[in-house]
Amino acid sequence: MIANSIPYTQRVIVPGKTVEEVYETIKIWFRYNSCSVTKQNPPTDIEANYNADTDMFQIGPRDDFPKNINVRLSSFGEDVALNITITQKIDRMGTRGYIYWGLRVKDLYEKLGVNINESTLSELVPKTILNESINIRIKRIIVIIIAATFISWFLWENFQALGVMYIIVLIAPILLLAGWDLQGYRKLLTRLRKNLR
Repeated sequence: MIANSIPYTQRVIVPGKTVEEVYETIKIWFRYNSCSVTKQNPPTDIEANYNADTDMFQIGPRDDFPKNINVRLSSFGEDVALNITITQKIDRMGTRGYIYWGLRVKDLYEKLGVNINESTLSELVPKTILNESINIRIKRIIVIIIAATFISWFLWENFQALGVMYIIVLIAPILLLAGWDLQGYRKLLTRLRKNLR
C-alpha cells in the first residue's frame, strides 16, 4: 500500500553569497534538471514543475513521478537562508523519487559552496527512505523471478525450445537490468554508511 505523500524539505545557510546570486544559480539548476519554472518572484521565491524522468535506461536513483518544487530565499546576515520544498503532484506517492532529489539538491549545495557534512548528507538522503527504496526493488525482483520460473517451467514442459528462448531473450535481460538498478541504490547506501561513520 502506498503511503500518503509527504513533502521533501531541505533548509540550509549558503555562506558568502547574495540572494540574487543564489536565485540565478537556482534557475540554472532547474533548467539542468529538466524543470519548467511556473512562478517567479525574484529574488526571494521561485517555483517549478518536474514532469518526471523519461530515461528508461537510467540505473540507480531516478524519479518517475511528477513533482512541484518551491524555493524560498532570504538574507541571513551576510549569508542566504535557502528553503526547498518538493511535493508530489500525484497524491499518495509517499516518498517516491526523493532519493533522486536528495542527490540533485546535494549537487546544488556543492555549486553554492555549502559544506556537505555528515548531518547534511543524512538529511539529504535519509537512510529510512533509501532502505525503503531498496526493499521495494528487492520485492520486484523476487516477483519477476517467481513469475519467470513458473512461465519457464510451463513453456519447458510444453514447448521446450520456446521456454529456452523465453529465458534467454526476455527474462535474462530484465533480471540483469533490475540487478544493475538495485546495485545503484546499494552503492549509494554503502557510500552513505562510509560518510556517516
